[in-house]
Amino acid sequence: MDLKNEMIRLIRKLVDDAGYDRTIKAVVASAAGNRYRVKFQGAEHSASSFGSSSYVKGDQVWVLLPQNQVRNAVIMGRRNQ
Repeated sequence: MDLKNEMIRLIRKLVDDAGYDRTIKAVVASAAGNRYRVKFQGAEHSASSFGSSSYVKGDQVWVLLPQNQVRNAVIMGRRNQ
């Protein structure tokens, strides 16, 4: 691998691992009370919901990852269809 490509790979990894809040698009895969499984980045992850909103399978939602931590995912609301 040449130096340029290695530097680009390293920069992308640093950005991906940085501790900042991210909001991403996701789809609700399943729901059980206030806990959900949401699909994003090619996998399903656990998430809670913000406020009193509820969601059903197939809802397109915005998910907040505080400090870029998937384990703390929170559904913030529905995306406009």
